[in-house]
Amino acid sequence: MYGSCYIHNECRMLRAAIPKLTGAYKDMETVADIFDYLRSSLIEEFKAKADSIILDLLFRNHYPNYFKERPEISIRHFDLVLARSLGFQNFEEYKSSKDVPISPNFETAVHLLLTGSKSELITHLNTYPALLFQNSVLGHRARLIDYISSNGVEIWRQIVPLNAAEILNEICKFDFDRYVTNNIYGGSTLRALIESSAHPKAANITGALIEILNKHKL
Repeated sequence: MYGSCYIHNECRMLRAAIPKLTGAYKDMETVADIFDYLRSSLIEEFKAKADSIILDLLFRNHYPNYFKERPEISIRHFDLVLARSLGFQNFEEYKSSKDVPISPNFETAVHLLLTGSKSELITHLNTYPALLFQNSVLGHRARLIDYISSNGVEIWRQIVPLNAAEILNEICKFDFDRYVTNNIYGGSTLRALIESSAHPKAANITGALIEILNKHKL
């Protein structure tokens, strides 16, 4: 399903460690289910204190002083990093949202987008057009269209379908919320997310995505 996608090697390794989160979150009913699965999948590796590319990836992105403070990092810090990996500012904010139910239709749309399944995604959006006005229930509150940027969403979902520009063009033909409604870095435009994202650049499609934004005056 991911043969025509760019996936950074560290992201690929993380995805291998948490296979139930690489699809449409079908086994997850609430935000807490995602958190608990992450924790149970990675806790033994954390407790071992061994060198871990996966944990380095998570801490590097969500605990800035990781390399300096690593010997002192506790389970409390581990939980903070997992909460922040879901877009929450801290563990307390996660706890206030942990019982929020996952939206199966929204997560299916994200999965179809990330796998480059353009035809299936269009069919899904024709069936559920309100998804383009919906936000993720996670802390970053990303819209479906924001996942195109591979920026500020779950690290394991920061992958780039090589037909992302075609998908973006098709999404832009729908009626959707053009205003900033996410909580990525405090609230970011799609253009800013795309322009600052390393992953579309590595996939050599940033220019094509910007062309689509210009075409649709975004």
